[in-house]
Amino acid sequence: MDGCAEVTMAIGNKIVLSWPPGTGGDFVRSCLYVIMHHGNWEYRQWEEHEEPIDGWTEISADPYPKALVWNNNLISFIDYKGQVQSPVMWKHFRWNEFLEGKKNELGITALKADLYRLVFCIHKRHHTETNVDQLMEIQNEAYRLDDLNPVVTYICAKDTKYLRLAQENWNLKTHEYNHYIANQEINWWDTALAETIDWRDRNPEKINHTLFEFGDRKHMMFMDSFFEWETFRQELEWFRGFYHNAGCMPVQNDAHWYVVKQFWQEWIDGQKLKVE
Repeated sequence: MDGCAEVTMAIGNKIVLSWPPGTGGDFVRSCLYVIMHHGNWEYRQWEEHEEPIDGWTEISADPYPKALVWNNNLISFIDYKGQVQSPVMWKHFRWNEFLEGKKNELGITALKADLYRLVFCIHKRHHTETNVDQLMEIQNEAYRLDDLNPVVTYICAKDTKYLRLAQENWNLKTHEYNHYIANQEINWWDTALAETIDWRDRNPEKINHTLFEFGDRKHMMFMDSFFEWETFRQELEWFRGFYHNAGCMPVQNDAHWYVVKQFWQEWIDGQKLKVE
């Protein structure tokens, strides 16, 4: 498989990406894959003869959406709510060296293992800036686990209007999908986001201050920049440059920025809630 040598670098050096729910983290994560890994990247229609997307027909009448594809493997697609889905993550929460060593017993082919290494090269977490215990747990996890990079990237917002948009996005996801598990087990994020927004309104001078205090153990991306192509591309460039300069990202793929832009434009066009 073209590019598999580059993907193997992810094991032992996964980058932690954390974001408040609703800020577009899965979208950003999917875009980062394209500039982190070589291979045949496309944004195209997923075809009927290709592997079906398990579970997708439960929330859409179209089982073959347009998708971000790597070496003919579906990585991510934008659903009818304008939110990014990565089907590999529906079945697996992690891919690590232990599972890598067990792949034959698990019936996972070498090609499928390459796919898992790519998707899980970014370790996803969620946070709100006012929950210090939560942030410290994320920082400590990154520092403690050998397969994670000790520097965490946080998606945040400079202007609180973007956090309000995130809260509305999260409500769209949990209420309009009307999933029992979502509404019962993770809808508490709505309260957490509301509390953070209220705290920001009362303490504008302290916005993002907790994250700044992590010093060189953090990198930050700003949701404010996601809605114009040039500023969004700059955020991706800064992310890649940050980890490359630290010797953590030897592979850089500049051949497929047009694919990232196609995916970004589809995401922009698909947003049900617009920035005012």
